[in-house]
Amino acid sequence: MKFDFDNLWSTTTHPKICSKNGFGGREYKLLRKFSKKADKYPCGSNAYYSAPFHARENALQIGARLYNLALKAKRSDTPLRFSFKSEDNKINISFLKYINKTDSEKTEKAQSGFLRIIDNKNPKIQADMLLGLSLHIIQDFFAHVARVDLYGSKEGFYPDELCLTEREYHKLKAFEADEIIGLRNSQFEDNIRVMEWRYRETCNITRAISEKWKSDSPIMSITAEETGELKFYKRIKKSLRGKFYWTVCYYEYKWKII
Repeated sequence: MKFDFDNLWSTTTHPKICSKNGFGGREYKLLRKFSKKADKYPCGSNAYYSAPFHARENALQIGARLYNLALKAKRSDTPLRFSFKSEDNKINISFLKYINKTDSEKTEKAQSGFLRIIDNKNPKIQADMLLGLSLHIIQDFFAHVARVDLYGSKEGFYPDELCLTEREYHKLKAFEADEIIGLRNSQFEDNIRVMEWRYRETCNITRAISEKWKSDSPIMSITAEETGELKFYKRIKKSLRGKFYWTVCYYEYKWKII
């Protein structure tokens, strides 16, 4: 199944999470700005290029790498230089690259725009930018990469009527469930009151990262695993086939940071 390169927590949610969990006050104003700016071009995804800073399967690994680059900038007396390929005296950030081969020129333009933002700054500014982007993608992991199992109809599970194969059904992500059910993002995946553990864990991991940051500690790894306990979120919704009950069954994810 594809991963979501378009959806996100509500853009304004990210700086609020940062502010409430260790990154408040004037000192972290730019950081909070970039936790929000990750959704906007040239940081945000588009048809030709995606950093991306939300909803990648390996979001936690990308976030950890960005955090460590931010820490490197924080410790540096001079600005860091970046490239999307191997170049002398520059840090290769090709791990952020996504290319749509149908228009390589626009891909290059988007990448160049991103480099102009993070290059030629003083290291303190670079550190805030990179950490804001890191927090964004880590926070969005819990918003959209959680696996869900979708059931429907008046009686129970009917995958054929939902036009899903058995294999597809078992790989559904939260961002796909809302499309099948017929709900807007703000009603389901972006709603912090739906599967509230997502928002709770987003706040908890942001707080843990703030503690690492303030002690100048690098991140060796960030991982997340299903708890093994099946949970349920239910609603009644009208669909193209009439009114029916649907249920999202999901597993909470617990993270570990070292």
